[in-house]
Amino acid sequence: MTVGRGLRALAAFVRPYRWLALLSPAMMGVEIAMDLSQPALVSRLINRGILAGDARTALETGLWMIGAAVAGLVAGVLCNVLASRVSQNVGADIRSALFQRTLRWSREQIQTFTTGSLITRLTEDVTQVQTLMQQLQQGLVRGPGLALGSMALAVCLDGRIGLLLVAAAVLVSAVLAWTTHLSYQRFMCAQRALDAMNQTTQEHLVALRVVRALSLEDRALARFDMANRDYADASLKALYILVTNTPLLNLVLDAAIVALLGWGAPRVWRGSLSPGHLVAAINYATQALSSLLMSASMMVSAAQAMASADRIQALLSTEPAMREEANAKRASDWPHVLVDRVDYVYPRASHPALEGVCLEIRPGETLGIAGTTGSGKSTLLALLPRLVDPSAGRLVWDGEDLRALEPGSLRQRMACVTQQPTLFRGTVRDNIAFGRPDAPHADLVEAARIAQALEFIERLPGGWEAEVGQRGATLSGGQRQRVAIARALASKPRLLVLDDATSALDTATEAAFLRELRHLRDMTVVVASSRLSTLWNCDRIAVFDKGRLAGVGTHQELLASCELYREIWDSQMGAAWEVMSSE
Repeated sequence: MTVGRGLRALAAFVRPYRWLALLSPAMMGVEIAMDLSQPALVSRLINRGILAGDARTALETGLWMIGAAVAGLVAGVLCNVLASRVSQNVGADIRSALFQRTLRWSREQIQTFTTGSLITRLTEDVTQVQTLMQQLQQGLVRGPGLALGSMALAVCLDGRIGLLLVAAAVLVSAVLAWTTHLSYQRFMCAQRALDAMNQTTQEHLVALRVVRALSLEDRALARFDMANRDYADASLKALYILVTNTPLLNLVLDAAIVALLGWGAPRVWRGSLSPGHLVAAINYATQALSSLLMSASMMVSAAQAMASADRIQALLSTEPAMREEANAKRASDWPHVLVDRVDYVYPRASHPALEGVCLEIRPGETLGIAGTTGSGKSTLLALLPRLVDPSAGRLVWDGEDLRALEPGSLRQRMACVTQQPTLFRGTVRDNIAFGRPDAPHADLVEAARIAQALEFIERLPGGWEAEVGQRGATLSGGQRQRVAIARALASKPRLLVLDDATSALDTATEAAFLRELRHLRDMTVVVASSRLSTLWNCDRIAVFDKGRLAGVGTHQELLASCELYREIWDSQMGAAWEVMSSE
């Protein structure tokens, strides 16, 4: 991406606040005008007041100086207030747009950027752009405006003095432009290193229990220290280029003042230059080069913000892999799903996860999905709510291709529970009502009862108002699964998808839940599990083997016709079933 292109693309976010964004530099222009008037007033104070012995002129000039200072102060405060308001609102809008875009991405797109990188771009990168936005409204006008104004007034005061300032300013501007361009790529590397550090931090915090259980604290610390050091080194490489700006500008400023004194003092002695004009020239030189010194510090933010803006724009320009058609229809309430010759291949995978799958999911039935690990069960279930699109073939919902339906209306009619459910910070009530916030309490209680969660919820300190902690940290694995199932049931879905959602439940609790589930005849249920004890009582069972459909039927039909199903049954339940049958 071209340097600075990201900033130009993000300019669209400023448009809603354009009048405030224009008013802020206007206020800064007033402050600059007041600052530029001060050296001229000082010259008048010295030449016409003090040296001429005119007390009235000296007093009037002093009052004008105070008035200009107060006016500049008020204008500067207004500029800062307006600039802060614009930058904060723009930053909030960018974060909202980024989050909204990521919500529409497929699972593969999220994995391509990594969670750590997305968090960095939503926080650190947006903050860099936000900081630059505020500095631009203040410094973009003040720095160049004060420098150009000071040089112009210095030229009017004395041509040779003005040329000296122009030469110094051109030299400094060239150095600033070169260092900013050079540091851009290094800041890009620093942000990528920050992504890696955040990703490492997140991985080890999420898996902290595993790290401790395997006594891998030293290894985790070593990985974090390596990522942390890489980020520090990458940041230093960028900053090493920019740290020379301030000393260089101070050197040029001091040299300019010395040159002015060395050249102007003899002229004052000869009477060809008034003392007031020399003092004014020194003030103009100080203002001009100090404004460039301020611009130098802004260049650091500019280099960082350009790199961050390009990274933000890379997210905003990434279109969702699954697009909604222009004339998309709403999904019907009663699901009759056909899986029609579906293939699915994961990115960079050498073999398809699903191949030539044809399957019917009938309204109101409970369909089991069986198979060994890696057989394609979870992949098929991810296709139902259109979290991913098939590589070939199609899925049909009540006669309509899933790609012709509104994704929102489709997902409103189904609920999914995975093996590792996600709970959110808040109370038990908040989590169960998450998919249907306006649900009456009686519906939440009924959903918890069916999910076998009501008993343990009522025993919790605080009951329904008990805090579950981040990711449900205060609950056991089985309790988290039951709360997630209750959340799905409370949303009143037409299609309930359970992907190994009872794996952490004991046999008795699972059996009680499945009994309650069979009584829900206004709902179609798809249950995937590696345990046939979960599936054997389903209306039908689909057996998968290495991405292919190996058989479909009832438990008894599959025992008679599907060798793979019979092998799995014998390995898991054969001996126990014989004992139970003999009794």
